[in-house]
Amino acid sequence: MEMQFGLIGFGAWGSHHARAIVQTPGARLTAISDASEDNRRLAKKEFPAVDVLADYRELVARPELEIVDIATPSFLHEEMAVRALEAGKHVILEKPMAVDERSCNAILSAVRRTRKVLNVVHEFRVSVQWGAVKKYISEGRLGDPLYLLINLWRRPYRLGSSGWRWDRQRVGSWILEEPIHFFDLALWYFQSLGDPDSIFAQANSRGREEGLCDNFSALIRWKNGAYVSLNHTLGGFEHHHLVELVGTKGALRSWWGAEMDRTSEPSFGMKYLARKTSGEEFDTGLPEEIRFPGKSGELFELKELIARSVDSVKKGTPFLGAEEGRKSVLLCLFGEESARMNKEVPIRF
Repeated sequence: MEMQFGLIGFGAWGSHHARAIVQTPGARLTAISDASEDNRRLAKKEFPAVDVLADYRELVARPELEIVDIATPSFLHEEMAVRALEAGKHVILEKPMAVDERSCNAILSAVRRTRKVLNVVHEFRVSVQWGAVKKYISEGRLGDPLYLLINLWRRPYRLGSSGWRWDRQRVGSWILEEPIHFFDLALWYFQSLGDPDSIFAQANSRGREEGLCDNFSALIRWKNGAYVSLNHTLGGFEHHHLVELVGTKGALRSWWGAEMDRTSEPSFGMKYLARKTSGEEFDTGLPEEIRFPGKSGELFELKELIARSVDSVKKGTPFLGAEEGRKSVLLCLFGEESARMNKEVPIRF
């Protein structure tokens, strides 16, 4: 039996959510809401059989809907997620979960109060590529993780509907826009080490207001000495993502590149080299090139995420719930605090 979906937000990314839903077995897109008349017109043209509404509150009130997918600007997440949960709906919530700790706590409280399933959209976790890195760590092929580099070189952000992404009051922080994906990967990859201990970050921009940083770097430390170096720039061109990981038993390097982030034809790959038990170092052998069962990229990962969300609702357990979504937001906020104060700050979740 199909689960009926309601989608809030039909902007550039929300339209991809809609397409992913209709392509997912066991899911049926029943209603779309968007405050923009232009977006509603586009939604009705592409999905003529779907009800298109102006008020999201009318959507969440519909009794036939089981899952509400929220793909709206970040500052609206708390209000919409809490209302959907209290209306008895399961929720798929775009990252960031919210723009501050208070809003994250409000959503988490609503999840616990309603006992509904909420999944946060950190799509890298369902990627055939970035998920393979986690698999190698979990299988012990890298040993104990020691060092992780995450680097993104890209062009500036899109403005977003009505320019919200370039508005400090509505976006919260540019660290919450994309670096949050990499903070989430860091927490996921180093999960066996527990929570990180501290963060030191630096940021600058081309004359923009505080929080809208073109360049951002962070060093995240764990008590055992392991650390993550995270670097992100909006001053580049194209879209190039790199992950390098070294552990006590091996090393891994994975990359993804394309002209744009939303592409169906990316260039991507991964290589792995095991440390020799005889004491020989890494450079005495050739790395193994890793093959993937499908393509990597957010367009493909979004489809997988919708499918997993349907499955998680059936099981009654989120695959990436509010607790983890909150941690990723807080880690971003600690990074922003460190960059603002120019000093290392402790991490307390």
